[in-house]
Parts: sequence; C-alpha cells; structure tokens
Amino acid sequence: MSGFVRSGGSFGRVWGKSSPGVAAPSLPKYGDRLESYDFRNRPWLQRDRSGLFPLMAEEKTEEGYLRISPLQLKALKNPGSNRVSVTAASAPFCEVRTLYELAEVAVEEEKPTNAMERGAQVHNMAEYSLYEATEVSLPVPPATTPTEEWYQKLMNMYLKLSMLRTDSAPAVNELEMSPTFMAREIPVFGNYKNTRLFGIMDLIYWRNKKLNICDMKTTYRRSVPEEPQMTSHIHQTMLYHYLFSDMCRDIDATMGEYLRDDICIDTDVRSEFSAAYEGQSGPADTIPTSISGLIKLIGDELPKPRSLAKTVSVEYVKRSEDRVPEEYQDLYPLSDYTQRQSFAVVQAPVDYKELKRVMSETLPFWHGQRAAIGVDADSMNKCRYCQFRPVCGWYN
Repeated sequence: MSGFVRSGGSFGRVWGKSSPGVAAPSLPKYGDRLESYDFRNRPWLQRDRSGLFPLMAEEKTEEGYLRISPLQLKALKNPGSNRVSVTAASAPFCEVRTLYELAEVAVEEEKPTNAMERGAQVHNMAEYSLYEATEVSLPVPPATTPTEEWYQKLMNMYLKLSMLRTDSAPAVNELEMSPTFMAREIPVFGNYKNTRLFGIMDLIYWRNKKLNICDMKTTYRRSVPEEPQMTSHIHQTMLYHYLFSDMCRDIDATMGEYLRDDICIDTDVRSEFSAAYEGQSGPADTIPTSISGLIKLIGDELPKPRSLAKTVSVEYVKRSEDRVPEEYQDLYPLSDYTQRQSFAVVQAPVDYKELKRVMSETLPFWHGQRAAIGVDADSMNKCRYCQFRPVCGWYN
C-alpha cells in the first residue's frame, strides 16, 4: 500500500501492533484525515535520546504505526503541492536533508551562499542574452491569482517555442545562436509511476538535424565532477527527455492533467490581463483567455517526438569569469551554443531502462516506502555546510 494515494484510500502505511508487515485498519479517507488526526500542527520528526532526528516520519497511534510520506508532508505544508521536481526525483543529493526541510526540523535557517546566488545569475544571464530584444523580454502584467501565475509561465513558454524552429531540421549552414535554433528555460510536466513531476530544461537546440536536450551545471572548479555525480546529472537530463517526449505526443495528458490538479484550466483570466499580451503572441482575437486554450497553442508548437535526439548532454560552466584550460575542451568538446565560461559538455545515449532502474530506487522514498538516504561516505565533506548536521541521524 503506497504512502501516497491520489484520491481516497489510506493516509499512510500502517503496521499491526504485534505482527510486523500486517496492515492495521485503514485510516480516514482523504477528506476527513487532516481534521481527524490534526496533522498540520504536529512535529513529525522527534529527536531520539541522542538528540538526533530519524530518517523516516512516523508516529505511533492506537491502530499501529502511521508513516507519512515526504509527498504528504509537502501537501500538508503547501496544499496541492503533491509533486516532485525532476532534480529531486532523478538526481537527489541528500534525501535526509529533503525530509528534514519538509518536516520543518527547527534549526538555524540556512542563508543562500555566494555560490548559489552566482549559479542562479549564470542561468539568468544565459536566458537574458538569448531573448534580449524579443517578445519574451517585454514587461508582463502582474498576476493576482494562481491561474494568472500559470498563464504567465505558459505564455512565456509559448513565446519561446513559437520562435524555435520545430517543423523541420535546419541545414548545418543555417545554425546560429538565436531563438530560431535554440530555446532556454522550457518547463516540462508529466507523470512517472503515479508520481507528478515538474522541471525546467535549461536548453534545447538543433544539432545534427535533431533537437538536443542539455542541462547546465555551474561549478567553482575547473574540472568535471566525479563519475557518480556526473552520472546523476545524466539521469536528470534523461528524465527531462522522457517527460518532454511525452509532452510532444500528448500535451493534454501531460501538461493538461498536471495543471487540472492545481487549478481550473477552463476558467478565463481577466480580459485586461490577457489583453496585455496583445502584440506579443498575435492579434487580440487569437490570444487565448484560458489555460486550456493556451495549452492547445503550446501543443501546436511542440516538435514531433522523432525530432528529438537519442542522446542528452550536460554542460559544465564556471561560476567565475575565468577562462578554462584548453585541455578540458579537448577532452569534452564544446558546441557553438555553450557559454563563455563553459569548459565541458558531456554527452550520453538516452537509456530508458537505466532511467527506470534509477526511478525505482528514488521514488519509494517520496512515497514513504523506505527511509531517507543521505550522501555517501565519499561525499561526507559536503555535510560541513549543512544546517542539519548537528541533529542528522545519517551523518552522526
């Protein structure tokens, strides 16, 4: 019995008091369980005698031991947020940290580091340099509702895809660094094994008559990461490929189904809000007034699945302005689409069987079917910057 049930069913995994593995009676249905068990205002992680927090959120009840999954913790913290990011689902750095954040373990709040802020700046500058002086860079009206917020995001996506050439592969001599042949920061939506997923692809671009998907990683080093970390980056980009392929096949069953769980996609936005996009996306009478209409427009702009390359790439970029030694460029050839601070582009074939194996290991954590796993022994040095280290049941 899964720790996350989309509609109805038990709230968590329950064990009998005397027979491990034997299910006790089901807990209340979804509509009653929050009020009955008062889940919102209780600490789900309790310190042990050593002052450390456990690796799983569970509580003893009269019916047995109730375990709440990380997905349910997300939903309690932010109703409707029962989804997982592509990064967390395919390339988790530390599940223990994720669990403690969701359970709101009380420790000193972590402040953004210079490295984190610089990494975000590199991504933003890459997008800005591509779409400067295009419709994407024009001012947008302020959103006042969740529906309008999604409308903004999807209109931005539509404008980017409408500029990208998707009907046929361009000739090699046509390629240039422009919105016609590449797009940045494209959202992907989907479902994998009953898990809602959302992510943003850093880059898709034409190369060798195929659309290639590339993820950009920033680092302060002048070398590519070690193999385990590089492999996790490849897995993340493979999941982008999987979800984007599904979107290209059926936009309504992916993006449409995803958004229906959050908002009413058929509700019209304010007329003055949609009218603000006149001139960016076409005449006023062609601008959709609802999310469902916008989804149809996006579906018309998406490429055919056969246009996608059967490889994925990861681009490594220096956070600083330093030039990178040429020997790295010989090991990992750069393309015409990379940033000035790029020093490596690693490519790998798309392997959905490998992706299935990875997801079968990571998703059980999100559904409350196993305890959280922290960083491996070789990466423990990264824990020294974590605010949860003094109370971490994995590190200690």
